[in-house]
Amino acid sequence: MLAGAPAAPAPPAGPAPRVLGGEPLAYALPYHVQAAPVRADLAMTVLNLLNETRVAAGLVPLMPHDTLRRVAQAYGEDLFARGTLTHISPDGRTPRDRIVEAGVRVRTVGENLAYADGVMAAHDALMASAPHRANILYPAYRFVGVAVVDGGADGVIVVEDFTDDSVSHPLQKWWTDRATVAVTPP
Repeated sequence: MLAGAPAAPAPPAGPAPRVLGGEPLAYALPYHVQAAPVRADLAMTVLNLLNETRVAAGLVPLMPHDTLRRVAQAYGEDLFARGTLTHISPDGRTPRDRIVEAGVRVRTVGENLAYADGVMAAHDALMASAPHRANILYPAYRFVGVAVVDGGADGVIVVEDFTDDSVSHPLQKWWTDRATVAVTPP
């Protein structure tokens, strides 16, 4: 889901949050940012905000998923470079297409996109939008990939890709091979 309420272009100080509902809408950003950096620290802040919201609603926290994060990151960078906010890429791929092409098997996929001054404004905009809030609070979602692409004074793009518990993801060797698991007393 896209986050935003149609509004006038952002003031020079930075963008106002945008929340758009429906598919397949596209929002033209007031800025194109080539090679905007991805901010892992801000993505962790978003993950914490998502999980605080879910726990407060009596839901289990979302587990970060590295492949979903990479999908979200690549798409967020592409959105800023193209200066658009849309779930459908120019070649017609959907969030499900991008996730499945990355090798993740899923039944259910959700995506939230937000463009705002910062991650807190983006989270607030997503929570104020019924469809985005529904994604955040959907009980079947278990995994999330979060990316924050930082356009500096031009704002941030937040991408949240959600999936259910049917995700197929590789486990690290130490987890699958019990002989290599070492238990260290506290």
